[in-house]
Amino acid sequence: MVDISGINHIAFLTSDLDRLTGFYEELFGARKVVELPIPEPEGPGRHALIAVGAGATLHVFEFAKIRPRLSGRCSSAVASITSP
Repeated sequence: MVDISGINHIAFLTSDLDRLTGFYEELFGARKVVELPIPEPEGPGRHALIAVGAGATLHVFEFAKIRPRLSGRCSSAVASITSP
């Protein structure tokens, strides 16, 4: 059995990166670690890493061409694991 020691990052889409970043900064004291543009052909868009504590980050994607469905589902998650 593999032991999960924590969450590395959670990736998801947003239609407003600035609003989402501001929310986590104000409410949780999180901080934006990096923000980068997403070039063509996938973009235009932006993505950012937001440190939320305990080594975990949010990896947020904002695309100008794609309006994410507001389903409340996470698009992906990555866990840190320990080897026996």
